[in-house]
Amino acid sequence: MSYPLMMQPLVIEDNDDVKDAYEGIFETISAEFSASMAFRIMHPCYAFSYDAAVNHLDGSKIFQVVILDLRLPETQGLPEVQDQDLGLALLEKCIDRDRYPIPALLVISGHVGSTDQVRIQDMLRDNFFYGKLLQKGDYGFLENEIRRACREALRYAGVGLHLRDAGLEQYPTLSPREEDLLRRSVLQQSGGIGADLNWWSATRSPQASAGTTSNPWTKVLMGRYLLDDGGGASRPKFFKLLAGPDSRSTIDSARKIEQKLTHIKITSSVVSRSTGLIVTEKVGAQDARPKPLGEIFQSIDNTSAFEIAGQVVGQVQQLGELLDDSNR
Repeated sequence: MSYPLMMQPLVIEDNDDVKDAYEGIFETISAEFSASMAFRIMHPCYAFSYDAAVNHLDGSKIFQVVILDLRLPETQGLPEVQDQDLGLALLEKCIDRDRYPIPALLVISGHVGSTDQVRIQDMLRDNFFYGKLLQKGDYGFLENEIRRACREALRYAGVGLHLRDAGLEQYPTLSPREEDLLRRSVLQQSGGIGADLNWWSATRSPQASAGTTSNPWTKVLMGRYLLDDGGGASRPKFFKLLAGPDSRSTIDSARKIEQKLTHIKITSSVVSRSTGLIVTEKVGAQDARPKPLGEIFQSIDNTSAFEIAGQVVGQVQQLGELLDDSNR
């Protein structure tokens, strides 16, 4: 999915009086953006209760920046609850918003001291391109933090993803969450502004059933990062999108293999709850598209095939007993 060039914020807040402060902040930032880059911020959407926030997050509107308070009433008009359970439940919903991933999320609460700050900061770091836990109160300070979040969301939305046509081959589409991981991977690179990609393979999990809501595909793309300031393109990479919650353990195993085999070089990894991405460097000095191993075996004689198989066995033996699952 691509992101509109007009940024839509969502403010989830229990106090109507705070709305005026956020209105002024977003008006100021929007005017600055319009003057400097012909880009503006749309009028924020507001949710003053848990139920109203759920309606927004379950809808089909794209939110590039979300501000989340932790203490909320369940329904508008009721008093706020005296714990963070509803706010944390909304944070979980923001994390799981795979159809419309949220680039930037700020948790702004007057009760930061009574929260598990380390846990919340870990959730923000791992699941959003830009996330921060902030204490409510100093609105001059918060204006600067919201400005930063808007700039980071704009940088995220500006990443260019170019996926080439696969010709006669047929492949599934890239999901919005997969594009989110690709964007975040691009922005992990120094000077990264985009990626030029081509299909390599797509494998459907044999356990996937019709109507499943989980991601059933492992997809592999070959391509390059695109760099700013006339930097051109990076060396060729393989971009592997992994299905399911086990992607994190797969990436951890790959990092262990990297310590054993000289030709394995991991450039980037990004993980969400439904999907993971690992980017590895293409082996060899040539830029030509490599041939799959199965295709090579079909085109060579038995002696050459035996030599290649011996090289593969040697590489597996180098792994030792560290990675039993990877040796199979």
